[in-house]
Amino acid sequence: MELKYIKGIGIELEGLFHKLPNNATHDGSVGGPQGIFYDDEDGTIDSDLHKKVMKAAEVSRGSSSEYYQGESRSDICYSFEEVREYVLKNYPIKSNGSCGLHIHLSFKKPLYYALLMEQSFNIYFLKELEDWGLRANIQSKNFWKRLRGDNDRYCARSFRPESQVWRQSKSDNRYTQLNYCYGLKKTLEFRLLPMFKDHDLAVTAIKKVMEITEEYLINIFKDYKTKVYKYKLIKEEEGELSTCA
Repeated sequence: MELKYIKGIGIELEGLFHKLPNNATHDGSVGGPQGIFYDDEDGTIDSDLHKKVMKAAEVSRGSSSEYYQGESRSDICYSFEEVREYVLKNYPIKSNGSCGLHIHLSFKKPLYYALLMEQSFNIYFLKELEDWGLRANIQSKNFWKRLRGDNDRYCARSFRPESQVWRQSKSDNRYTQLNYCYGLKKTLEFRLLPMFKDHDLAVTAIKKVMEITEEYLINIFKDYKTKVYKYKLIKEEEGELSTCA
């Protein structure tokens, strides 16, 4: 995948990991009120996994080195291939609706970031992701909940770039589908995706977000060049007409 506008990619994975993942970080939101073993997609509890984790914790006297609940953050990736490698190597073995798959994108020029702060990008992004979900027949209830904005606590369907972009510390204001955290991390954070049960689907979804972003900017500049070309033609025509007169 060619990256014309995107400079770097950062991925955050949340859930229960087997062994300590890359750049492990505590995240108090992971697990939810009924715990990480509860599957809010089908209402079941993974009792077997729960027993394994509890047993491992007992063996290590309460501090299990075999399982880790929280978040894994990638190093900065500069290609989709690097992203794919990180995700497949660090994907958690269990997650639920309390867990999000967050994507941070930085850009080669500040102009590209600024263009993505328009409401038109928000509309385009949500429409393209919805179309992808329908075409791919995405069955994840949490994907559709987050897209609709039902997960209002950590993924609100609210567009507020102006109040986010220059903040230099974390606040609840960041809990939106698109978080413009330029002042803090120089990135645009995509918080809409859930932690899919299938890591291959997660990789595909990440690629789709990157493609949507690239395609939007490609279309913006294509439209701009078309307008400039038409303007020049009109000016040339006006010049010819005035000369003939």
